[in-house]
Order: sequence, then structure tokens, then C-alpha cells
Amino acid sequence: VCLQINTIMTKYIYPFGGSAPKPTVDPDKQIVGGKGLGLQVMSKIGVDVPPGFTLTTPLCQVFAKDGDLPPEVWKGVRENVIR
Repeated sequence: VCLQINTIMTKYIYPFGGSAPKPTVDPDKQIVGGKGLGLQVMSKIGVDVPPGFTLTTPLCQVFAKDGDLPPEVWKGVRENVIR
């Protein structure tokens, strides 16, 4: 997967809570799962949720196929853990 980090972050990592920008649109439940969607929605409406992030279903498919995550995704994961 050769994508810029911003594309990877948008496609595979959905941050929420803390200093993450409030989502403007609810992500698809099929993409972020039920718990991920709930955290995104709570963050959007102003509930104080701890900072975190959701990795998407398509990313799980990349991992299953390649046996690892692309380096750009690992970078995004590290950035979100530090946040």
C-alpha cells in the first residue's frame, strides 16, 4: 500500500476524543465497527471520551493479506498513541 500518511489516516485510522478534531460526519459502522462508531458519535456530540482511535475493517483485511500493517499506518498508530 503506497499512500501518503494523510490518506492512510483518513482511510484506516479514525481518532476520537482528547485533541482529535470532532468528526463532522459519522463513519460507516461497517468500516469502524459498532464500538468505534459509538465512540465517534459520542465525541461528535461533546461527550468527554478519552483520546483513542479506531482501526478500520479494510485495514484488518490489509493485515490479513500482508501479515503486517503498512509502515505509514504504524506511523499513524504511534502518533495517535502519543496523542
